[in-house]
Amino acid sequence: MAASLLYAEAADRAELYLGRELRGTFKKFQVIGDTIFLPLHESARALGIEGFADSQSKSVFFRSGGALVFIDSEKKQVQTKKGVTSLKHAPIWTGDEVYIPHVVYTEVLSDVLGETIRVEHKAVSGSGVKDSGHGNDAASNRPANGSALRNPVDVIVIDPGHGGGEAGAKDPSGLLEKDVTLAIAQKLRDRLLAEGGLSVSLTREGDTLVALSDRPRKAKELNADVFISIHANGFKMISAHGFETFFASLTATDQAAMDLAIWENQVEEGEMAAPDRVMTDIEMILGDMAQTESLADSQALAEKIQDEMATVMKSENRGVKQAPFKVLMDSSMPAVLVEVGFLTSPSEAKLITDPNMQRLIVEALAAAILKYRDQTNARLGLAPKE
Repeated sequence: MAASLLYAEAADRAELYLGRELRGTFKKFQVIGDTIFLPLHESARALGIEGFADSQSKSVFFRSGGALVFIDSEKKQVQTKKGVTSLKHAPIWTGDEVYIPHVVYTEVLSDVLGETIRVEHKAVSGSGVKDSGHGNDAASNRPANGSALRNPVDVIVIDPGHGGGEAGAKDPSGLLEKDVTLAIAQKLRDRLLAEGGLSVSLTREGDTLVALSDRPRKAKELNADVFISIHANGFKMISAHGFETFFASLTATDQAAMDLAIWENQVEEGEMAAPDRVMTDIEMILGDMAQTESLADSQALAEKIQDEMATVMKSENRGVKQAPFKVLMDSSMPAVLVEVGFLTSPSEAKLITDPNMQRLIVEALAAAILKYRDQTNARLGLAPKE
């Protein structure tokens, strides 16, 4: 058996084709004998599907719509709803990436997506480039003018909390959370669009009711790189105040975070939905694994938001926390929920509804998002936009 080649020669590359379109070019890949291994996360993004892994069980998942592909590394098997396929080689697990054998793409994912997938190794030798292709279609599928799909962070979806019949929290004068969150979200959208190079959308444009499940679904449909849900807190004690930022977890940082998640997870009819009713058991497991892949990015974004908010807010910094918010648990991209303050605190309600203060809040949120974008793009090897 030939030794595994990571990176191969400096100029070597692996290419991934979907139909006639070149969807990804990879400098990091591995080769064992005649098998090409592609990086899980980068290849999944190139195909426009979800790819995630559980390092403890050594399991790998691809998900496209309702179709799920499960790889058991220990048994060297791939399972779909059509049955089980044996693998010659198991996925290769490294410190920070999982490499998937090309047959998973060319035979299994090709069948799931209903379109030919081909993987090629472009090996550079003294006589030029030598192709080593694998696929279930002829070489006529080679595109005439293909280009690798790049995945910069440039699509932002902002979710104004509540709306329509779901008013959210209310201040002593009758001011509603749904109105505050929409005003801040609209200003944040305009601020980010003014930056240039970004696509920015809202989950609701007016006072309309949008189901919790439809909010992250819209973000997925827009291929969002960042999802940020904006809220204003409420509590029975008017002395409660401060700002906090959440990212998803099946468990909560503390009881207050859990109570808030239960409140925000309420269904449209007004019935309270406890976290264990948000998803079925299997959905919770898969959702948790999917979130694991974006968990670090979500936490990094949450920390940036909390840091920037601390520079403009004069109230208590309640920190970065975790909780099972449905709107975050259903998201497959880096996602956070920001509580900008307590509407039930008369002084804080006055603060976060002041136009000048809202402008500062928007600047803080925009600065955090832009810093996250720049750092993530730099990690992906993408130069900052001029």
